[in-house]
Amino acid sequence: MSPDQSVLESPDLAGICFPFSKIPQYSNVLSVDYHIVVPIFNEGDGLEGILEKIKSLGYLHKITFVNDASTDNSRNVLQRWEGREGIEVLHLIENRKKEGAIREVLEILNRQGRLADKIILLDADSFLVPKEKGVKLEDIIAKASRYMDQENVAGMAFRMDPLLPEKPNFLQKAQYAEYSAVRFWNRITSKQEQLWVINGPGGIFRGDLLLFTLRDMVPDFETGDLLITVKMMKHGHRVGYYTGIKVQTTVPKTVAGLFKQRRRWERGTTKVLFNEKSFYLKQFMGLRILALQTIINFLIPLGILVQIVRVPFFNLKQFMIGVVINYMFWMFFNTVVVLSDSDAKKEKDRLRILKWFFLQGFAYTAIAVPARVAGFYDAVKWLCVHDY
Repeated sequence: MSPDQSVLESPDLAGICFPFSKIPQYSNVLSVDYHIVVPIFNEGDGLEGILEKIKSLGYLHKITFVNDASTDNSRNVLQRWEGREGIEVLHLIENRKKEGAIREVLEILNRQGRLADKIILLDADSFLVPKEKGVKLEDIIAKASRYMDQENVAGMAFRMDPLLPEKPNFLQKAQYAEYSAVRFWNRITSKQEQLWVINGPGGIFRGDLLLFTLRDMVPDFETGDLLITVKMMKHGHRVGYYTGIKVQTTVPKTVAGLFKQRRRWERGTTKVLFNEKSFYLKQFMGLRILALQTIINFLIPLGILVQIVRVPFFNLKQFMIGVVINYMFWMFFNTVVVLSDSDAKKEKDRLRILKWFFLQGFAYTAIAVPARVAGFYDAVKWLCVHDY
C-alpha cells in the first residue's frame, strides 16, 4: 500500500473506533486552526489523572487520543471517558509505535479534509499550561501559530518542566534540575533555527510538514521525536523554541524506571546518529551550535568510560579521581547553565535548581551513564544485524 493511502483501506485496522464526524473545526478559535494528538501505549496507571488534569485546563475536546494497541487497562480508561466526556479516540488493533500511531490519525484527518494547520503532539503523561498565570492557553497557541507563520517555522519545542509531587524524591529532584540544561540548549541552538530535538512530551508543528515527515519514516526508533526533528532540518525547514507554553511531564521516580528510560533514549539516539550521520557531520563542518551540543552530549559518559578502561592499568584511587574530575566539570557547566536561565531567575528558582544539580550529578554518574552504555551496546548490536 502506498504511503498516502487511507488507513481505513488497511484490513488490519478493521473495526477501529474513531467518530470523525464529531470533531469540531477550530479555525474560528482566535484565528488559529490546531489539533492535539496524544498517542497512548500502556499508560493506564497514570492516564486517569492526566485526563482529569487536562479536563480542568479546558482543552480536552481539542485532543485526539490514539490507543496504540495497549495491553494494559488504557483502553478501558479511554472508553469510560469516551462515554462520559465524549473524547475522540482512535483504537488501533495493531501496535504502530508512537510515530506510526500519530501518522494514522493525520492520514485519516487528511483524507477527511480535516488536517489542521497546526498539530500539537503531546505525550500521554504530559499536559500543557501557559507559562504566565491568568493567560488563556488558546491565546498562547494562537500567538505561537502566528509566530510560526511569520517566521516560516516548521516546528517548535515547548518549555518542559518535570511534574513534581508535593514531596519529590531524590531522582525527581535530579531530573528537575536536568531539564534546566535542556532549556539552555534549546535557547542557544534555536538562535540558529535548529534544535537537538523537538521534545517528545510536547511540541507544535505545521500539519502538512509533519505528515510529510512521518511518511518518510520507518517507526521503529525509540526516539522518533529526534528523527522527526532531524528530517525537518535536513529538508531545510526552520525549527524553534517557544517558552510561552509549558509542558509538565511526569518523570521516572525509581532507579529501574530511570535506567530503562535512559537506556531506551541512548539506543534510539545512537541509531538516529548513525542513520543521519551525514547531517551531523555537516553541522561540524558548518561550526553550528548543534555540533557543540552533540559533543557535550557525549563528553561526560565518554570521560567516565575512559576511566573505566584505565582501571586494569592503574588503580582504584586514580579511577575515583577521574570520576570526581568529570563530576566537577559537570557541576561547573551546570552552574553556568543555571546562571544563564532567565526563566529560573524570574521564577526565583535558581538556588533550588543549583542545589538539585548536585543530586543530578550523582544520579547521572551512578544511573544514567551505565544506562547509556547499555543503550549504546544495544544499538551497536542492532546495527550489526540490520542493513542500514
